[in-house]
Amino acid sequence: MKVTGSAVSLTVADPEASARFLEQTFGFEREMAADGFVSLTRPDVGFNVIYLRAGCPPSGRATALPARPTACSSCWSSTTSTPSTGA
Repeated sequence: MKVTGSAVSLTVADPEASARFLEQTFGFEREMAADGFVSLTRPDVGFNVIYLRAGCPPSGRATALPARPTACSSCWSSTTSTPSTGA
């Protein structure tokens, strides 16, 4: 089996500040964002980072950039960019 990608989800106090750090320091690109939620990707290495605000699950619609799948398909739907019910 060949692993072609991986993701990690981290709960942090400030997802925006954490995302800016990865963008500026390691060249990650913002894939989608909502209040309390930021998803970043490094497509060249097949790695994604998802930041969630501590104590606050994401709400509302995420702002997705076009033509990219979501990083966390178990939590977010790639076709609607809305939280999944898991049903």
